[in-house]
Amino acid sequence: MAQHESTMYPPGVYARSGTKFLWVVYWHRGIPYRRSAKTADPKKAAEARERLITEVRGETYISPKEERLTLTALLDAYLTARDLEKGAPGRDVACVVGRLKALIGTWRAVDVTKPKLQAWAKMLRDQQRYAPGTVRKYLRYLRAAYASAREARLVSSLPPFPTILVRNTRKGFFSEPEFQVFIDALAPRPYGEMLVDIVVFGFYSGWRKREILELPWTYVNHEARCILLPATGTSKRPEDRELALDYRLENGAWANHPLWQLIERRWKARVVGTSLSPWVFHRDGRPVVELDGAWVSACREVGFWRVDDPCPRCAKARRPRCAGHPTKTMHDLRRSRVRIFETHRIPREVGKTFTGHRTDRIYGLYHPTVVDDQRDALRVLDRGPAPKIIVPAGLVRTTGAHSSRAARYSSRTVGEKVANLAEK
Repeated sequence: MAQHESTMYPPGVYARSGTKFLWVVYWHRGIPYRRSAKTADPKKAAEARERLITEVRGETYISPKEERLTLTALLDAYLTARDLEKGAPGRDVACVVGRLKALIGTWRAVDVTKPKLQAWAKMLRDQQRYAPGTVRKYLRYLRAAYASAREARLVSSLPPFPTILVRNTRKGFFSEPEFQVFIDALAPRPYGEMLVDIVVFGFYSGWRKREILELPWTYVNHEARCILLPATGTSKRPEDRELALDYRLENGAWANHPLWQLIERRWKARVVGTSLSPWVFHRDGRPVVELDGAWVSACREVGFWRVDDPCPRCAKARRPRCAGHPTKTMHDLRRSRVRIFETHRIPREVGKTFTGHRTDRIYGLYHPTVVDDQRDALRVLDRGPAPKIIVPAGLVRTTGAHSSRAARYSSRTVGEKVANLAEK
């Protein structure tokens, strides 16, 4: 009778049936992992296990689960986390994430490096004609997905991301004469009254296009003459926002502001056959998705038009030459409203409740400064006496080799110096 002798292995090393190699077991973040040591020598298997434990302690370890993680799974986890933290992601977020999954969803998360991202961004910009702003947006969402995955311990580290320089800040806005000319050109077109009401509402409210086009009647309070725009949970609208449609005069009567007159027109136009449209702005009961056709034709008619050579947009669409583009967009209505608020010195805290901006920095970007503003500044300065500029004594040195010169600067105004030079 043969005697069975059990083999003694080092701690964490064991034999597995069906293979000649030894296996090792170790722990990472409370989870046991087992790997083949790729050797039948117990001593070498123990050394392999020690190397894995050293990697785990030094935060350079990549678990088998992390090695298998693709960007598609990482982006899906980001959408899930965003849904729990901020509510359901908006269509813009879902669209960008879907596009990222179509472009690089098969990449492994551990293979993403800064040189690889730089090469991918350059390919999008140069070969596929993506705008720099679009490329930067993709990288920002991908970085946010990595940050969310690191917090959830799906990845151990966040790779460095390249920086994309973007210079696409728009400064377009409607002056009041331009706005009047534009709505006069828009009125004769099909559904002209409804299109004019959309544009007028955007001019007075400063709302985003989608907030206007998707406005239902359930948000309109007829008694208080205001609109309550509920929060969507996204960064665009994280909290409820109200818009006043009218105000009361000193005698207590309503003033019938143009915004309220517009709502009353749309209330009468909600009847479509035998049904009522749930949307404030609609085409025969259907919500308005876009107004690009009418907008483009009206811009061409009144001269808000530009032909670029070369044109990146037409080159991306593989057109032989630029067909022309409007110089005004519906988003310019937001800048127009902010510009009017700033010109009339409306407090920014009040203005931001109209437009939905959360920071003064972004709100200030919607008030572009043009040459006419500089001319107005010169005109105002010419009407009054020029202020005297005095060099503060505390800002110049009063000791050392230049003490006498400093004393002269601190005791004389710039105007006196100019007058003395003119006499000489």
